[in-house]
Amino acid sequence: SVQHGFMRKVYGILCLQLLATVTMCWVVMYTTAVNRFVLSNPWLTIVSFVTTIALIFALQVYKNKYPTNMQLLMAFTFAESFAVAAVCAHYEAHGVGQLVGMAWGITLIIFAGLTVFVHVSRWDFSFMVRGVTEYSVVCLFVGIHAGYTFAFLGALLFSAFIIYDTHQIMTKLGCDDYITACIELYLDIINLFLMILQLL
Repeated sequence: SVQHGFMRKVYGILCLQLLATVTMCWVVMYTTAVNRFVLSNPWLTIVSFVTTIALIFALQVYKNKYPTNMQLLMAFTFAESFAVAAVCAHYEAHGVGQLVGMAWGITLIIFAGLTVFVHVSRWDFSFMVRGVTEYSVVCLFVGIHAGYTFAFLGALLFSAFIIYDTHQIMTKLGCDDYITACIELYLDIINLFLMILQLL
């Protein structure tokens, strides 16, 4: 059906986004020259933050204009991936890089479990109020320096966002909303990953 085709498109793009992010993390963590460059230039994280915000606004304007929307989504994914990789680089520099792999594994298991839950349950999750997409981006950078309590509550929050956004994709969003769906799910997963990383 049309809806199934829409969902396959969304999850296909999402998989590519996550693959790009994991690859970026691996390169920054385990390529010595790149790791040193990123750690010695923290201002790049600020640039990636500003770039991400700007690209989200641009994507809202051009979300239905192909191929501009896909080009902007690629740039958005790259900017976000760099920010995440910069965080992971610090873990590797402190000798606890293995926690990054653990956090990714836990995050993907939770995401898969929640996705299956929403699809199987058929419950109406529309009662869950969705915050604006930009809030997720801000939490990405606030969460980097957050404590255990914030990280725990953040993990619960973004797990709820995954449930809500998955329900929206299944029941509310149309075929032309694949860019919005990809951004929301991607940010939910990235923020959940960072919160779990804080907890480990």
